[in-house]
Amino acid sequence: MSTVLDYAEMLAVNLEVNGIEPERLKADLAQKFQLTHKAIKEVSISNGMGFLDLDNTRSNLNHIEALAEKYRERFGTVVVVGIGGSSLGVQAVCQALLGESWNLKDDKSRRHCPKVYFLDNLDPVSTRELLEIIDIESTFFNVVSKSGSTAETLALYAIIEDLVREEMGSDKVPEHFLFTTDPSVGVLRSIAEAKEIPSLEVPPEVGGRFSVLSPASLFLGALVGLDVRHIIKGATTAKDQCKTPVLENNKAGMISTLLYTADVEQNRNVHVLMPYCDRLQKFSLWFQQLWSESLGKARNSLGELVNSGPTLLTAQGAGDQHSQLQLFAEGPENKIILFLTLRDHGSDVKIPVETLDPDLFQCLSERGIGELLNLEHQATVESLRRKNRPTMTLELGKLDEEVMGELLMLFMIATVYAGDLYQINALDQPGVELGKLLTFAFLDREETSYSDILQRDSRWRIGNICDD
Repeated sequence: MSTVLDYAEMLAVNLEVNGIEPERLKADLAQKFQLTHKAIKEVSISNGMGFLDLDNTRSNLNHIEALAEKYRERFGTVVVVGIGGSSLGVQAVCQALLGESWNLKDDKSRRHCPKVYFLDNLDPVSTRELLEIIDIESTFFNVVSKSGSTAETLALYAIIEDLVREEMGSDKVPEHFLFTTDPSVGVLRSIAEAKEIPSLEVPPEVGGRFSVLSPASLFLGALVGLDVRHIIKGATTAKDQCKTPVLENNKAGMISTLLYTADVEQNRNVHVLMPYCDRLQKFSLWFQQLWSESLGKARNSLGELVNSGPTLLTAQGAGDQHSQLQLFAEGPENKIILFLTLRDHGSDVKIPVETLDPDLFQCLSERGIGELLNLEHQATVESLRRKNRPTMTLELGKLDEEVMGELLMLFMIATVYAGDLYQINALDQPGVELGKLLTFAFLDREETSYSDILQRDSRWRIGNICDD
């Protein structure tokens, strides 16, 4: 088994009144999870659960790998253009499996795979800076949008296409782009057909934030030399493990059940994901979107106003032991910390204690910083336990394609379980749609039907910005 969930520090045997009674994991909580497991099992793939359709994913791998090889031979740089679920997932995969210094390595060290950059926001400075440092002739752009109509992504695409046309000529534009989008609808699909731009399909039944195991991420993974078949193998392992309705044998079920129970019964509605591994920081941001956008809903499945949804915070081990840990240990008792740890960091780095005071630091002799990092996690868990603050730890054996696939699937399944526990639809995002509509309303106030847009009142402003 490549992952182990330790939830002992969530239980009353270790936390007294702040913990959950272990007997409930065989009684009422087990029964509640069985109902949730049955409900999720009955949801068809066509109703938004397409991320579970790994057979369909496998059938597309030959095409994805062949396309990746073609672009790998032609281009030395790829820029992924996307936002939210169309970018966070692939960023998580790349950081976890390529590391932070990928773009600093030479061609041989990168196995002659391209450098990778991400344009995932509309900040004009970072956009301009990236477009100025890349060589357009040796760069291609993977534009990713599940809906194909994401305003931010389309705006960036328009800027980039104009740049490519200016430098390379109109006839070269299709060579420098690959779209990953819905197979039949959306602006990107229309552009792809009109301009004969190659494309990959995100299945309609796969939501954007659940698309990390689709071509939205797998194409780039194959492009940079990752074994995408092992990613899917790991995802299959997690899916198979979650087939059991027995709570104590289902990791995703246990994560969602304990987090939900602590929220609704103990008002612990702040869930903190804290990996003790730098390469999992983007994963934290991916899960932050997944958990927040899926569970933050105004109304439940009966249409009742509930305003449900825990707040997901991210933290970093061991760095946040020197900042947020003070809040976690002695601040409001409204938090649960879910740690991610790595048993095998690969080649560790030994600490030369002779450079320090050998007498004072003898305990570090023959130790590596990876070992020290894991010991700091253990110390953090124990310090929080002594203050009766609940925590869980998901330990990974190592960080490779198979483990990453398992981790991604595990957290997606935990999210849909949690949605049923909260009795909300975890697969939609109505709160996001209003912001998208208002963006266009602000762009064209004269034409907008939003006549109730609030006009800013100067009485409630301090200061004045003077244009030079």
